[in-house]
Amino acid sequence: MAGPNAGAVIAEEVFKVNPLLTVSNEKEGVYGVRYDLFSSILTKAVQELDERLTDLEARDGVCTST
Repeated sequence: MAGPNAGAVIAEEVFKVNPLLTVSNEKEGVYGVRYDLFSSILTKAVQELDERLTDLEARDGVCTST
C-alpha cells in the first residue's frame, strides 16, 4: 500500500494493546495515535522479545548468530 497513510494504524486497535499510545476525549472516544511515543515503546518491546528468544534458544540448545 502506498500513499500518505501507508504506515497508519487504527487508534482503537492500538488502544487495546497500549492505551497510553492513543489520544481520546469524551466526545470522540479514541481518535488518534501518539506516533511520537511509538519508537521508544517498540524499541523496548523488541529488546524484550530478543531477550526471550535468547533465553529459549539457550534452554533448547539452539545457537543463532545475530
